[in-house]
Amino acid sequence: MTAKEFLQMGYHLNERIEIEREKVEAMRTMAERTTRNLDGTPGGKGRHDGREEIIVKMADAERTMIEDIDALLIIRADINTAIEGVSDLQLQMLLQYRYMLYKQWPEIADKMGYDIRHVMRLHAKALDLVKIPSKYAQQESA
Repeated sequence: MTAKEFLQMGYHLNERIEIEREKVEAMRTMAERTTRNLDGTPGGKGRHDGREEIIVKMADAERTMIEDIDALLIIRADINTAIEGVSDLQLQMLLQYRYMLYKQWPEIADKMGYDIRHVMRLHAKALDLVKIPSKYAQQESA
């Protein structure tokens, strides 16, 4: 695993959590639209309103999301420790903007007061200084 792949793990997991959150919200909306027959008239044999199935799927998606959030907290702590291990404060700041705050390159360049090309050169230098924790170093590239 490269330093960049290690640092990007938080971003990718964060995106997966966001997708799960959107799925749960969509299922919640579907469950709210699914109404039972409240007038007391029979709905027919075998009729199923689908609400129970949606609720079970929501619970599964929420469980997955919670597991991913727990994993994200651990990964973010490891990423932060690795970034803090870079002795140059300017390079640390660049890595924090990119891999902890998920800023885009133009915004990073603007915040740092540099041209994007210079930020990219600094980024390459910073990546060379990141020490990947041993528990991640042996993992294969995705």
